[in-house]
Amino acid sequence: MIANLFNKAHPLNIFLLLAFMILFFFIALFKSDYNSVSYAFWLLKSADLALVILLITLYYFMVETNRLTYTNHYSILYFCLLFALFYPALILTKLLVIQVVLALAFKRIYSLRINQNIKEKLFDSALLIGVSSVFFQESGLFILLIYSAIFLFKRTYWNFLFIPLFGFITPYFLIYIYSLSIADFSIFYSVFYYKMNFNLELFYQIPLSIYIGIVFLIGLINFMICTAKTSNYNNEFRGLWRLIFVHFITAGLLLFFGMRFTIYNAVYLIFPTGIILANYLQTITVKWRKEAFVFIFIALVLSGYLYNFKP
Repeated sequence: MIANLFNKAHPLNIFLLLAFMILFFFIALFKSDYNSVSYAFWLLKSADLALVILLITLYYFMVETNRLTYTNHYSILYFCLLFALFYPALILTKLLVIQVVLALAFKRIYSLRINQNIKEKLFDSALLIGVSSVFFQESGLFILLIYSAIFLFKRTYWNFLFIPLFGFITPYFLIYIYSLSIADFSIFYSVFYYKMNFNLELFYQIPLSIYIGIVFLIGLINFMICTAKTSNYNNEFRGLWRLIFVHFITAGLLLFFGMRFTIYNAVYLIFPTGIILANYLQTITVKWRKEAFVFIFIALVLSGYLYNFKP
C-alpha cells in the first residue's frame, strides 16, 4: 500500500506528498491563534507555504545527489510526516527561513564526499551556519558537522581546518563593520544579547517531550539496526552514514540549548531522522512489516491532532 507506493521514485508521489503538506499546512494555520486576517497575512502565509515546499525539496535533492538512500521516495515521505508531527513549525516564518539557510549549509557539507571545490564548500557551509547562528545561536553547534565531514571524508589538510572558522565569523564581522559605519553598536550587541544556556525545560513540557522522545528513540534504534548492515556498502556511504549519525546526535543536543525550549528545537531533528527512517524502511523485506512501520508513524502523527497536540 503506502510503503509499496513510495518504494518507486515516481513523479506522482511528489505531487501526492505536496498535496499532503498543503493540507497539513492549512490545518496548522487554522489551529493557530491569529487575531486578524488581511491581505498581508495571507501573503505572509503563502510565503510560509512556499518555504515549506522549498525546504522539503532541498532535503530531497540532498538525498538524491548524495545517494543517502536507494532510488525511492521514503525519505521525502518521512520528511513530510515529521513536519506534520511538529505542525506548528509550518507557519513560523523566521524558523522556516533559517531552516532553508541551514539546508543549504547541509547541502554543501554532505557534498564534501566529492573531492572538488573543497575550500569553497567549507567556507560557504560555515558562512551559512554563521548566518543562522545570528538569529538562533544554538544552531552554531552545527559547525561540528563541518569538522566531522572533514575527518570522515579525509579532507584533513591543515589549512582546511581554519576555513570554517573564517566563514563562521564573517556574518558577525559584517555586522560589526555595519555598526561601526553608522556609529551605533546596539545592533552588534543585540546579536550577543541572546544567551544560550543548557536547560532541562524539555522534561517539563510533557506533550512535546513525549513525541520528541518517541521520534528520537525510533531514530536511534533504526540507526543501530542499519549500521549493522553498512559493512556491505562502500567506504563513501559508510562515511556518509557516520555523518548522518553526527547530524542526528547534534540535533538531539540542540534540544537542550537555548533560552527556553520550543518547537524550534524539535525541527532540527527532521532531516537526519527522516534519512535514518527511510534507510531502515528499505531494509525491511516482509511487506506487512514495512506497511506496519509506516502506519505506526502515521498514527503517531494523527494522534497529535486528535489530542490537540500543541508544542
